[in-house]
Amino acid sequence: MSQKYRPRINKTLDPLEVRRTTSEVVGNLQFVKIDHNRIGKVVHTLKARLKSRRLLTETQFGKVRIEPQRVFIQDAINFCFWSRKGESKWAIEFPSGETKDGWNALVASFDRALKEGVPLLQADYIAKITQTDTSAIFRSCNETEIPLLKQRTAILRESGRILQKDFNGNIKNLIKQADYDAASIALTTIKHFPSFRDSSRINGKKVNFFKRAQIFAYDLSLLKYLNITNIVSLTAFADYKLPQLLRSLGILRYKNSLAQKVDAMQLIQKDSREEVEIRAATIWVCDRFAEILRMPAATIDNALWTFSQERTKTMKPYHRIRTTCY
Repeated sequence: MSQKYRPRINKTLDPLEVRRTTSEVVGNLQFVKIDHNRIGKVVHTLKARLKSRRLLTETQFGKVRIEPQRVFIQDAINFCFWSRKGESKWAIEFPSGETKDGWNALVASFDRALKEGVPLLQADYIAKITQTDTSAIFRSCNETEIPLLKQRTAILRESGRILQKDFNGNIKNLIKQADYDAASIALTTIKHFPSFRDSSRINGKKVNFFKRAQIFAYDLSLLKYLNITNIVSLTAFADYKLPQLLRSLGILRYKNSLAQKVDAMQLIQKDSREEVEIRAATIWVCDRFAEILRMPAATIDNALWTFSQERTKTMKPYHRIRTTCY
């Protein structure tokens, strides 16, 4: 399934070196294939969705205190919501009568905690947060615990400590330091917060993804009053939902051995060539859509993610990896 192709890279639009490092992987795919013809056929559907503004907006961040600090803390633990085969997904019922899972459950749990008076947006509080605290904050409406609770607790503590030490307790100071530039925000976040350093190695070479750092910068741009610039420098945010959608659209195709693992919902090894190829191919496909439609890749990601939510019941499973990266 080897495919010799390397996307064109504009170095001025690649400050995080995500495009350069993933292009080397896409130039020698072994487990994933990109169907270039299908990209052209899907463009019209994607263009129509963009034209009708079927996109996530700032309303995705919740209903209480929608500010940069909340966006940052939510994005710090925005990963791994899926359940194992045969298990119920972690879910939240809040407000009463409204059950949500995945990202929407994370947002609802923040709304609930803030309504209950938990100072979840204060750096000094999360710097000392305990697993007993997080267990209560993310309590579910079923018997399923939020995945990676221990890791989420550790990341909240780390984030709180660094916010206090480097940014006077408020992420607004990082944003100001980065001059409201999306790439600088992502790079500064990666520099100061270890949990945002999302990269892999293939044949000894580093491959950058920086999913949560980039999505944090993009999410800030949805708060229009911040006037975040240079969104075009960001790539797509390589997770598990986008490749699932691209596969269902016939754009990504998996080698039989990989397809069997994914469809059987078997765990794939973190940083394996299989995982890295899935993520790298996703980034390139979104960049190709961006090039054709003359829109930022981050906006393409937004449109594809909302599209994926409408097709959840008709798609084959997504690849499974227990990771704090996505």
